[in-house]
Amino acid sequence: MKQLKRIVLAGVIAGAVLLMTCSRGGPNYHATFLGPVPTPIGEFIHSHDGLHMACAVQSGAGQSVWLDGKVQPGSYDSVRLDSPGFSPDGSRFCYVAWKGDKSLVVVDGRSGPEYDGVAKVGLVFSPDSRRVAYRAKKGSKWLAVVDSQPGPEYDDVDDPVFSPDGQHAAYTATKNGKQFVVVDGESGAKHDGVARGSLVFSPDSKRVAYVARREETAFYLPFFNSMHFEIRSTSIEHQFVVVDGRPGPEYSGITGLVFSPDSRRVAYTAGKGDKAQVVVDSQPGPKHSGIGGLVFSPDSRRVAYGAKDGQKCLVVVDSQPGPEYDAIGESSLVFSPDGKRVAYAAAKGGKQLVVVDGQPGPEYDGVGGLVFSPDGRRVAYSATQGKKGLVVVDSQPGPEYDGIGVGTPVFSPDSRRVAHAAQKGDKKLLVVNGQPGPEYDGIGRLVFSPDSRHVAYGAQKGKNGLVVMDGRRGPMYDAILGGPSFRDDGSLEWLGARNDSLYRVRSSPLR
Repeated sequence: MKQLKRIVLAGVIAGAVLLMTCSRGGPNYHATFLGPVPTPIGEFIHSHDGLHMACAVQSGAGQSVWLDGKVQPGSYDSVRLDSPGFSPDGSRFCYVAWKGDKSLVVVDGRSGPEYDGVAKVGLVFSPDSRRVAYRAKKGSKWLAVVDSQPGPEYDDVDDPVFSPDGQHAAYTATKNGKQFVVVDGESGAKHDGVARGSLVFSPDSKRVAYVARREETAFYLPFFNSMHFEIRSTSIEHQFVVVDGRPGPEYSGITGLVFSPDSRRVAYTAGKGDKAQVVVDSQPGPKHSGIGGLVFSPDSRRVAYGAKDGQKCLVVVDSQPGPEYDAIGESSLVFSPDGKRVAYAAAKGGKQLVVVDGQPGPEYDGVGGLVFSPDGRRVAYSATQGKKGLVVVDSQPGPEYDGIGVGTPVFSPDSRRVAHAAQKGDKKLLVVNGQPGPEYDGIGRLVFSPDSRHVAYGAQKGKNGLVVMDGRRGPMYDAILGGPSFRDDGSLEWLGARNDSLYRVRSSPLR
């Protein structure tokens, strides 16, 4: 099983449905046989929760799709699973397939119409997982296909996007040299261009915004003398934001277009000459040499961004500049969930630190993984000092290890517990509230239960592996291929492989 590069587990038990009892006080585990594990073409892909998996497999002279232990109906010349594969809730699956010189999209095992081509990217589920859209080619024309229904043909179309509630679909189309946005089949105003990837719905799904372009031809005299002169022309590009069909002021460039979480406000970064400024609700702010990381607070009342002035960098919160540093950590700027606090990583004199509410923390060789607790009262991040790594919680450094796991630290939903993976020599372990757990050869996906009472993770021990919950070892398999994840009923679930067979493993509901 060389293809199974997930966490590995051990044990040999035959049977389609297994019932195992953990150590005293632990839950029961039920394992349901799903089917054989194939040799994949390419790699396995997984749903967001890790509880579903798929791959392409050889089927006679063609290719088919294997999903959760079963080869799906339909054989094609080839298939592609990477765009997007699973729906957000993991309940649906789609992929692109080829038959001869034709392409089609297969959704939940049902083949859609054939086209001369389907875009390699742009196949998308709606956020509620109910709808599917993609762009396809018919002859020399392109069209958007939404819910298997083809739209009008254009010279080109960009990737379709769904509104957050899944009720609306939009895309940018090109016709006769002009570009415009189509929302639910209705075409908007024509422009010289629409910035690719700028089309966005508001969080409440009621508003639409995008960046448009107007081109202007300017004439000039490159030289002049008594014998000869020549008039030349150049194209000058102006960009502006269109919100709900209304164009805003023009700038030389616009990036970072974003709605506030309550959908009432709009902000973006605009360039004019060699300067940049943040525009919020059509009001331009102060100019800087550069701007990045524009973000609204979760309550939509506050705006923050990183800025560069000369050789120094700073963070601007509510139009108030903070202290200057040599650099601000890329994508580190974050508000607390209640919107009352703000934190970011910064560099100063070769050292790095975390700044919380304007107050600098201790300096380290490196910092990362900055996160607020769900209640906004606590802050945690990882740090490196020399060859050692540690986690800092509420400004208090924890024990040092040889490394800290990527994607950690993580707070529990009730904000009382914080966990991270760590390396100690050639071993890995989970640390919860500063207390180290047992050592393993590998640590995988880490999850807290919704009620914060339980923590689970995948672990590797030699050639075997297992899922560990609250320090107790679960049954072993030859490979953990997905999960673990907590279910709504309080049970823990994951995918395990044994003897080239796939099992769905679920614990009894936890109390």
